[in-house]
Amino acid sequence: MLQTESRAWGQRRAWGLRQTRGPSNVWGSVMRSITRFVTVSTIAVAFSTPVYAVACSTTDISPTAIACAGRYTGNVLDNSAPDVATQQAALAALGFTWDGTGFGAFPKLSGLGGATTIDFPGMLHGLTFVGIHVGGSGGGTTSFYKFDAGTSLDWFTLNLPRSSGAVLYSTGAGAVPEPSNWALMFGGFALLGGYMRARRARQVSFA
Repeated sequence: MLQTESRAWGQRRAWGLRQTRGPSNVWGSVMRSITRFVTVSTIAVAFSTPVYAVACSTTDISPTAIACAGRYTGNVLDNSAPDVATQQAALAALGFTWDGTGFGAFPKLSGLGGATTIDFPGMLHGLTFVGIHVGGSGGGTTSFYKFDAGTSLDWFTLNLPRSSGAVLYSTGAGAVPEPSNWALMFGGFALLGGYMRARRARQVSFA
């Protein structure tokens, strides 16, 4: 009788072990492992990512930008095909079309070393499009800005830490002429109008 009960208990225990190790429980174990891995990975990424806002802000620069695009991970201000595509997409979102060629001709600033004064060669005026990388070499983020530089702007201010590099894509679009330029334009139109009237008068006299 005791042997019979012992054998029955052993069979029930073996059955239970098979149930514990069945497909559904194995799958559950795998899912728990994946969940733990994803959780640990997410925490690790959160601690390794530079502390920047999720998206750019028009107040990142002064004067305040009209619009911005970014922040893109890393430094995308170079001539590699993937980074050129990123620049094109960001600038297109701001209303500036670039065909992806001639990157080397754009005015650039490198080694800013955290400077907050962004000073490109020459004066900025009218609608201006720039890209700025912050966060140091090999990391950080890149953002793109569209702002109105007015009639004449020598430099603008970056309100973010750890500036690294910047690219000037365009300035002068939609610029408002200065009063002296208006005077030259009107003077040119007046001279051209006087010339045309004199020419018509000569043609009538010969007829």
